[in-house]
Amino acid sequence: MILSYPLFEMPAIGIYLIVMAFLFGSIFASFITCTAWRVVRNEDWMLGHSHCDTCGHELSTADLFPIISYVALKGKCRYCGEKISARYTVIEVLGGLFAVAVTLLLGINIWALLVFIFLGILTAASCIIYDKFVGKRE
Repeated sequence: MILSYPLFEMPAIGIYLIVMAFLFGSIFASFITCTAWRVVRNEDWMLGHSHCDTCGHELSTADLFPIISYVALKGKCRYCGEKISARYTVIEVLGGLFAVAVTLLLGINIWALLVFIFLGILTAASCIIYDKFVGKRE
């Protein structure tokens, strides 16, 4: 049942949990899209630094905030000015929404974490399959 988790009986804590779930989900989705991109291109997915797909410039810390940096930079690379695919932002927003939905439906427990990890695996697999077999990046 939605909002049945005891902490949601206190509105301030419920709002805090929803915001934190969204942030966690969007950051996790950002990691997933980056990892999928690196796997397809045989880059080191664990130790590599994020970089522009067009000019290859390493991104600064300010550029690594999901959603916010995309909006602030108007969808363009800070260094070369080329358009950044909206796919990253869409997946990050969906990851945040998935995390909120899982939190609202299941509360905060091991099952919610397992469902969210499963959704992350499906997202990664979808990105890899799209990049490798369906088409080239936008």
